[in-house]
Amino acid sequence: MMPAIEVGRVCYLARGRNAGQKAVIVEAGNGIIVTVQTGGKRKKCNIRHLFPTKETGEAKALKETKAVEKAAPKPKQEKKRAKEKTADKKAGKKTEKKAEKKKKGK
Repeated sequence: MMPAIEVGRVCYLARGRNAGQKAVIVEAGNGIIVTVQTGGKRKKCNIRHLFPTKETGEAKALKETKAVEKAAPKPKQEKKRAKEKTADKKAGKKTEKKAEKKKKGK
């Protein structure tokens, strides 16, 4: 039988601010504490606050942050920021078009 808490295991965070998010175990500490990564941030977490899934990844690949980011999706805040950036770009294009129309009108 394989251990539930091991490096490379994908888990759900059951408690705290990030409850419900997927995380990947990056380092196994002393018995109770492990280091997990959600999105782009790493933090220490109690194993009692994790709900392990059947998904795993290769430990060698997980040391690279890009592989970890693929396994654990980005938090909702980063998605909102991405939407804001696209909205800012669209707003910038609209103001440019208005300025061009004013120049043509003169």
